[in-house]
Amino acid sequence: MFRRGPWRRWTGWPLSPLAHVAVSALLAAWLFWLLEPGGAARILPASADPTAGLRTVPRDVVLAGHAVAGWREVEVRQLLERWAEELRQEPVPAVLDQATRGRIPHLNGLQLDVQATLERLRIAAPGEQVPLIYREVPPAVTSNQLPLAPVYQGNPQKHAVAFAINVAWGEQFLPRLLRALEEQGVKATFFLVGEWVEEHPQEALAIAGAGHEVASHGYSPVAFETLTPEQAEDQLRRAEEAIQAVTGRKPTFFSPHKGAFSPQLLRVAAERGYQTVLWTVDTVDWAQPGVERMLERVLREARNGAIVLMHPTAQTAEALGPLIRGLRRKGFRIVTVGTLLSPSPLARDAP
Repeated sequence: MFRRGPWRRWTGWPLSPLAHVAVSALLAAWLFWLLEPGGAARILPASADPTAGLRTVPRDVVLAGHAVAGWREVEVRQLLERWAEELRQEPVPAVLDQATRGRIPHLNGLQLDVQATLERLRIAAPGEQVPLIYREVPPAVTSNQLPLAPVYQGNPQKHAVAFAINVAWGEQFLPRLLRALEEQGVKATFFLVGEWVEEHPQEALAIAGAGHEVASHGYSPVAFETLTPEQAEDQLRRAEEAIQAVTGRKPTFFSPHKGAFSPQLLRVAAERGYQTVLWTVDTVDWAQPGVERMLERVLREARNGAIVLMHPTAQTAEALGPLIRGLRRKGFRIVTVGTLLSPSPLARDAP
């Protein structure tokens, strides 16, 4: 007969000495698991935890590169509130540029969302890397509130530039140009002429297949500023159909031939959902100025938010590598036009 021990007094069941040892070990292990950092959080949901301010972060959790394992929630909140003050970015309103009369797009502000970040941290698994969660804040004046006008550049608060490559000819140089962009890990925006796409579908597909952004350069190289609204509509529609049929993508940016436009053209483009885009810096590569002169011009004139105009030429393909490296040394990211003009300060090109 087993002797009467504490387990029998509690439950009425007899246990052998060996079973007493096993049960005691299991109870000790459970208590250790419960009391280690994050233990209570694993069994008590946030809404039911009466000691929410004392909850600790699970082991090996990293918050935005900062090790916070074992921290109490109140300590994490204090850290986040301090970061919120340091990382806050005010929104930048859209304006009309006095020199070009073009739109300079707005840029949303950023606020660290302390509560959302805390809630994300509460469900973090041991060893997880938890990012900060931000909330974007639009400015009082956004781009759509300004009069219709083309865009010559992105917001100057963005430390980035974009390559706009107009393609109506030069297909023989495209493989070298695409290879140079790939080697540097850069995505560009190709403004394609619709009839060129119909004549060179494989080249157009190679551009899209490499992950570059496709945009419209109209259906044919005509004097867009002289077109009637009906003619402008026809140019945009036919180019859109050609580009979409080959690449599977509907363009959202339009750049007219030689940068010439009229109020009617801007209105028709906007009605079709296009943003009319021109440029900040012209390489003048069509005139074959020489690689060194192209590099000197772009590196001298590039600034935050600049759009750099190019064409597929042999000199452009040769200049791309040194140009990209030079722009990066100056601290610029090189992005697509869509990313450059996005109001989000967090916008990034797809890898």
